[in-house]
Amino acid sequence: MINFNTGGSKFWMDDSIFNPGYSYGTQDRTRADIMKMASVKRAITNFVKIVTNEDLKVKYSSGKMSYTDGKTVILSADAVKEKNFDAAVGLALHEGSHIKLSEFNLLIRLPDLIPESLFINKRAMLNNISNPVVSESNIAKDIEVVKRIKGLMNWIEDRRVDYYIFSTSPGYMTYYKAMYKMYFENPVIDKALLSKSYRKENWDSYKFRIWNLTNPNRDLKSLKKLHEIFVKIDLANINRLKESKDSLKLAIDIYTIIAKTIVDEEKKEEEKKKPKIIGYTAKGLPNGIKINKKTGKISGKSTETGDFKVIVTAHVSNGNKKRKRTILTCE
Repeated sequence: MINFNTGGSKFWMDDSIFNPGYSYGTQDRTRADIMKMASVKRAITNFVKIVTNEDLKVKYSSGKMSYTDGKTVILSADAVKEKNFDAAVGLALHEGSHIKLSEFNLLIRLPDLIPESLFINKRAMLNNISNPVVSESNIAKDIEVVKRIKGLMNWIEDRRVDYYIFSTSPGYMTYYKAMYKMYFENPVIDKALLSKSYRKENWDSYKFRIWNLTNPNRDLKSLKKLHEIFVKIDLANINRLKESKDSLKLAIDIYTIIAKTIVDEEKKEEEKKKPKIIGYTAKGLPNGIKINKKTGKISGKSTETGDFKVIVTAHVSNGNKKRKRTILTCE
């Protein structure tokens, strides 16, 4: 018996695709699979056309990434092979909504729009040259600034365009929920969010935690500034961002918070690595006089009189010792 379902793609796809008990009889299985995939791709293309109101192409690549260049939606073939057609439709709609709502020219001008204060040498980075003053490593660091802000902007823009579709076309929500479940709420992500991983104050940790803020298992205490960033993004009111420029401004603000936090943490770590005096000892002290092993302060009341040659030793954390010779006079 064919099981008639009406959820998501099951509404518009032939039930035999979703019913493992359906028999093709003498039909060639390979031919059936080809027809099934062609039907899926055609339906996905139609959805993209509907959401963008444009005659756009949907292409399939052999890579792992799905994206859009502003004119064409490129889907990873793996996304469709997963047999989760709702998620594939959601992904196509997501990329199509970028074409409708995102300003792609902004990405071309992105380096010019980022404040110069965030770079070591913005001009050298833009020219992509090295000179006696600016090293290649500094150029690479400045290029990384652009990449990180771009990544933050893309993620914020994703949430902005998704919210637009949620609010204007609620009938597509089933597909979006399937996409989010597959890519942001799967068991692998859940496990990583709850683990001890991605809890160090570095870019990899902040990137992973921010990218998965929509996951219910997010731990806003896992990083020092994650809760502040979560509040600043304000996912519940993401519709306040009306255009891509708003997403960029927010991305720059978040980048600034993270960059400052990481620099501060790196300074603290460097400070910890610096050799420090961990204790004091002394030789030659008269009876009744002692040295405070923590502070090095000499005190007490001598029971002896005369001049005493004293050697005070400061013990350093790296194993070194610093000695000071002095004459202690007791009357």
